[in-house]
Amino acid sequence: MHFSISTKVTAACAAVLVPSLLLLASGLEIGAEVGAANEHIGHLSQLQVAGAIISMDDFGTGHSSLSNLNEFSFDKLKIDRSFVATMLSHAPSAVIVKATIGLGRSLGMSIVAEGVETALQLKQLREWGCDQVQGYYIGRPVPQVAEVLNGR
Repeated sequence: MHFSISTKVTAACAAVLVPSLLLLASGLEIGAEVGAANEHIGHLSQLQVAGAIISMDDFGTGHSSLSNLNEFSFDKLKIDRSFVATMLSHAPSAVIVKATIGLGRSLGMSIVAEGVETALQLKQLREWGCDQVQGYYIGRPVPQVAEVLNGR
């Protein structure tokens, strides 16, 4: 019997009593090969129906593009840190961040800004309507927590 990746992921979550799942669609090439693209979209849709929250990671760089947003209804849009890092000193970055927030909100997505490192960045993102932020200003990675979660 052949099980799809979405079936396997859903079963794994149920086995460890995880009520929902957060998936990052990083580097997802939906436009690559039509057959493969439709298969990826199908898996993501099945996972979303099962309660997964699907995020487009690193938006604005690499394979994360407007065509991906046109093909699939993501739950979250994560703005790449490269734009956030320069948005206060480089006008085009500010325009891109503000427009991305507007675009994502218009499509019904929650917006996350990656790489927030200063209070001024946080203030500006709040003014523009960004829903969530990640970065060193909020908190640095904690290796000990990862070790505990991994059972070490």
